[in-house]
Amino acid sequence: MGEFKNSAAGAATPDSAKNVCTMGTGHEYSLTHIPRKTQLEKLLSLLPEGRKNAISMQALSDRMDLNPRALRAAIMQARDAGEIIAGDTAGYYIPADKEELRKYCALAKKRSLSGLKALKAARKKLAEIEGQQAIGDGEA
Repeated sequence: MGEFKNSAAGAATPDSAKNVCTMGTGHEYSLTHIPRKTQLEKLLSLLPEGRKNAISMQALSDRMDLNPRALRAAIMQARDAGEIIAGDTAGYYIPADKEELRKYCALAKKRSLSGLKALKAARKKLAEIEGQQAIGDGEA
């Protein structure tokens, strides 16, 4: 059977890996043509139910054959598609009951608000810089 491995795509960063298969020939064949649905199905099949059964980022990365950055992207895509995937210090899991879902909602809200605060600060700084440029443009 062919050998599966991760190989760097270009020379960008170690995290910019793609899945390839040598198919026993020594030549690399890209597996990026596999539909995302297959990746989503695999992800969902590997996620345990309940926080007590959570799977670590490393273990899930290994089982998905993805680097951590690609795994986070796959999880974000699944969440964007409406899947509920909880993640905290215990690892990743599907909430098992109302209380776990409630805690996930609270954590997701906290993370979102934090991101919005950072966005607000960045926009304020951008407005200051753009205002300074406008004033500087008027002086000659």
